[in-house]
Amino acid sequence: EPFWEKNKEIRYGYLIELKYISRGEKISRDLLSQKREEAEKQLRVYMEDEKIKRKFAVRKEGKLKAIYLIWHGWELIETGEL
Repeated sequence: EPFWEKNKEIRYGYLIELKYISRGEKISRDLLSQKREEAEKQLRVYMEDEKIKRKFAVRKEGKLKAIYLIWHGWELIETGEL
């Protein structure tokens, strides 16, 4: 949630969803696609949250960015934005 009350110059609020694949798990296109879909679905849920909607309705110039990060062990293997 952006802290616009504390800093009026903040331009963006970020929603971040992390997905993790354990190091021992083999990465496949299907698994990666599944994790991506899960992340995007969860970000859409966050974006529909009434508290978040109210914050952005009050601050018209603020922009909401929704991003996801998919990790395989300690390696970042994909990022994306809705």
